[in-house]
Amino acid sequence: AQSWTRCRGVWDFMMRRIKRVYPGFVVLMLLQAFVVAPLFCAEARPWYTIRQLGIITFEIVDLVDYGFPYGGLLAVFPHNPIPLAINCSLWTVRYEFVCYVFLAALALAGLFRRRFVTLPIILLTMGLQTAQAWGIRIPWHRVLTAIFGSMESLPRMTCFFFAGVAFFLYRKQIPY
Repeated sequence: AQSWTRCRGVWDFMMRRIKRVYPGFVVLMLLQAFVVAPLFCAEARPWYTIRQLGIITFEIVDLVDYGFPYGGLLAVFPHNPIPLAINCSLWTVRYEFVCYVFLAALALAGLFRRRFVTLPIILLTMGLQTAQAWGIRIPWHRVLTAIFGSMESLPRMTCFFFAGVAFFLYRKQIPY
């Protein structure tokens, strides 16, 4: 939220977010794919096919990494507590970026200036989490998953993100 206040508009905001997120993500994914995975691969031939290279490229562009090496293309660390995982924390990067897109959309609609809007967003995402806990599926589940990522994780991540936005927007009213 604070980063939005330092920008000249949506384009400037998104370009700054892209420059902040992508370089580190790309470097880490390339290191995982071409250094870590081949060094610690349990398979006899630790190299990639053209198809696998295409998958790696798509996952880098789409900010997809669920901690597993490219859909299990190379079996690394098979005896670890979480087998085949290289970096289990990277899966959150995509949701962070999706939240930036949501924030930009709110700002573009002029809703970011109205700080009370964050509270219904938090309540909505908490409601979606509760519905999921009760086994209720979100409408258009497959379509939304293809666009935003796992619908099991998105409400939780957006709830946390917009809670942070609310804390920033209400920072003068929150005693600490």
